[in-house]
Amino acid sequence: MIVNASPLIFLTRIGGLVWLCDLCTRPVEVPRGVIGEVAAGQDGQSIIDAVAAEGRVLQVEDMAVPAVIAAWDLGLG
Repeated sequence: MIVNASPLIFLTRIGGLVWLCDLCTRPVEVPRGVIGEVAAGQDGQSIIDAVAAEGRVLQVEDMAVPAVIAAWDLGLG
């Protein structure tokens, strides 16, 4: 499962990152751009630390986004 910034931020703040990981049979993948967006926000470093401590979350390279989705201008996270 690939996730964006919102689930990482909100689940980590309530101590529920483990719930997301428990739902998946494979590691949760977080693109580098999402990590950067989370790190720049409020409580960014503590959230990044919690994500790093959860062994079932992997940081992955940013991937190409289809043009039809990129047109939505959602940003990296």
